[in-house]
This record gives sequence, C-alpha cells and structure tokens, in this order.
Amino acid sequence: MSRGRKSLLMLFVFSLLGLVGARLQAADEKTVELAKKEGRVSFYTSMAATESKLLADAFQAKYPFLRVEITRLSSEKLLQRTITEHRTGSDLFDVVTNSGMEIHLLAKAGLLARYVSPEAQAFFADSKDPGGRWVDMYSNLRVITYNTQFVPKERVPKRYEDLLAPAWKGQIGFPEGQYSWYATMLRIMGEDRGRKFMHVLGR
Repeated sequence: MSRGRKSLLMLFVFSLLGLVGARLQAADEKTVELAKKEGRVSFYTSMAATESKLLADAFQAKYPFLRVEITRLSSEKLLQRTITEHRTGSDLFDVVTNSGMEIHLLAKAGLLARYVSPEAQAFFADSKDPGGRWVDMYSNLRVITYNTQFVPKERVPKRYEDLLAPAWKGQIGFPEGQYSWYATMLRIMGEDRGRKFMHVLGR
C-alpha cells in the first residue's frame, strides 16, 4: 500500500471510529495533504448498502475533496477479492469492514495496517485487536427462536446442549457457512467441549 493510500486509511478510520469532533479537526495536516493528492477512498464493506452509505456520506461531508468509492460484497466474497488483489499486487482497498472471522483472516495474512485510536481504551478487550489492527463497529446477536405453534413452552431449550436431544434431529435450521457462530461456540464452551457439541449437532 502506498504512503498516500495509508494516509487515506488513517483518515477514514478516524471517521469510522467516531472522531468527527475536535480530534478530527486536529488531524495531521500532512496526512490531509497526502490524501488530497489521492483524491479518493476505496471502501470495501459487507455492511448493508444503507449503513455503508451513511458512513461514506458522513466522511465525505467532512472531507469533500475525497470521493468515497464503496465496494459492497458478501463477507466471504469480499475476503476472496481482497486476498486475490493482494496476490496480484494490486491492493485496491483503503479501508475494510467485514465480519469477525474474515477480519481475523485478513489480519493473519498481514493485510491490515496498525492504527490505535485514542478511543480504543474505551472498548472491551474482546472488541479490539491487541495488535491494534481492528476495532469492532457493531456486534451481531445470535439467538434461538422457535415456532410457538409447534413448540410448547415446557419444551423450549434452556441450554445449548438441549438442542442435542433426539427430538430436535432434523428440526433445526440455520444458514450455511456460519463460521463465526462456530468460533463463538468454541469460545463459550471451550474448544474441546465446543467441538464435541458441534460434532453431535451436525450428525
């Protein structure tokens, strides 16, 4: 990534982390000048179009001399595109938002620059990278829902392990490729117990 593109990344991260006030006013003038030469910010995201546009518009209102170009794809396709670009030596994105697992893989591949926001200390430890390469923007809640017409209250699962009962076999559904959910279960239950749970659930 060029020096100019790193400067754009810094400016955009300032905005995404909510530093639109006095701190952003005091942004390094040299960084701003380098960003002006580039003239645009390439924003890769898996967020909904409405949400990503809100962020882009807020940033562009603050920096009208920078054009924000949004590339929106699904989490997996965005990861694939980013890695493919890197392998070809293009590295076209300046800033990226994606799901937790995909961001982890990008960081592991060395594709995320280090930036520690002054606000980082206000985040929970598990909501930011110890190496300063990412900070949570939002969290996805995963809950169990059930059809009240078919499942009486006394049969509603109280623990995850209750889902392993034979009565639920073939009755549970969720989207494919739930890697983040899998990782979350390992974290909640511990790796050994979590893997055993997922193995039995998948039978």
